[in-house]
Amino acid sequence: ILTSSPLTVSNIELCPVKTLRTWGDLYSANYRWFQSGFKKLDLLLGGGINTGEVLEVVGSSSIGKTQLCLTVASYLAAVSQDSIIYVDTANTFSPTRVQTLYQAFTTKPLRQGLKQIKVYKAVNAFALNTVLEEIKSKLQNRNDPFFRRLRLLIIDSIGIIAPFTKKFRGLALMAETGRRIQTLAQRFNLALLVINSTVRAEGPTALKPALGETWSHFADARISMYFNPLNKSERLMALVKSHNMVRRSSIIL
Repeated sequence: ILTSSPLTVSNIELCPVKTLRTWGDLYSANYRWFQSGFKKLDLLLGGGINTGEVLEVVGSSSIGKTQLCLTVASYLAAVSQDSIIYVDTANTFSPTRVQTLYQAFTTKPLRQGLKQIKVYKAVNAFALNTVLEEIKSKLQNRNDPFFRRLRLLIIDSIGIIAPFTKKFRGLALMAETGRRIQTLAQRFNLALLVINSTVRAEGPTALKPALGETWSHFADARISMYFNPLNKSERLMALVKSHNMVRRSSIIL
């Protein structure tokens, strides 16, 4: 596992409690949400990304999933003092793109912003779980100011687990990963943004989220990104799963 030198960014003004999952949330001052910097995503989510939850974004290759992640990370860094962790499993993280996006969102010094983003590399499912355990340990210790300010954890992409799901104990490994992700979101009040790919479904052009039905239970909300079947140059986004919002119609990206 390779851990990059920290990249970094600023403190988003968190909005008041938006949704309530349980009566306990009524008394939880920590259950907040923040804007993503991507207005159409915020529109689908009813205002922004919830902390304490796992948001899964599903889409085929080249649909713009990584660009969405880079936008969210750059924006949060630009408008807040919060820390962001980006777990890169497909070697798609682009420091140059983050710098460009950050500078488009703010006039604050670039050096200040890049210190708020830390990138971890994970080359397989076992490395990913090791990274998640390391993050959990640092959050528990609370010795590092970066982790005390941690608000957003991005995993791009969880599809790295797919090759293991058909092997011995593969489903157990997937479930273990899912539980670790949920624990980080709920215990430490983090927003988890998890990218998933698609695989072929029934029909010549049909696609479905990778990792199967079992994985879907680990996400609190799911966004689907896809090409318009009537206009292949047009990309659409839809909220297809949420425990606290009605599914919303597709919007053009």
